[in-house]
Amino acid sequence: MRLRPALLLAALAVGGCQSAAEVQDAAPPPAAERAGGAVSAADVSFAVGFDHTALHVADLGRSVAFYERLFGLEEIAAPGDPAVIRWLSLGGTDQLHLIHYGEGFVEPTRAVHFALRVSDLDALIARVQALDVPYSDWPGVAGAVSTRGDGVRQIYVQDPDGYWIEVNDVAG
Repeated sequence: MRLRPALLLAALAVGGCQSAAEVQDAAPPPAAERAGGAVSAADVSFAVGFDHTALHVADLGRSVAFYERLFGLEEIAAPGDPAVIRWLSLGGTDQLHLIHYGEGFVEPTRAVHFALRVSDLDALIARVQALDVPYSDWPGVAGAVSTRGDGVRQIYVQDPDGYWIEVNDVAG
């Protein structure tokens, strides 16, 4: 079975896979072998693209300020009550939605994260350090940078609510 490049990069980034061979070994079985008659990507007649990630946050103002200050994201108009939902642009049509409602927040582990790519990881690390934002590599070593099996460098930071953010230098 051969993985498409985008799926290979995603699989390498998740779960600490270090090589394409490890991803191959962890890849799901062919559609014919999957339970429930699941279809393969080749069976889908439509395109899929990223639109947004939504995070449940405790304090909208604090979270918006964090993403603006660290990553330079710009707030954009969001439908609805700004006391409940605020949106930030990730460039193009990609967005980060921050939502505050109710209780029941569970702090995620490092394995539950989203990733942002930057054109200059060293410049981002300098900004992280200047803002005194703690960062680590994938295993959790403070102040360290990971290099994935595909050569992409990455760090991990947490936002005010404890969400893990991988920041990497994948060419965009």
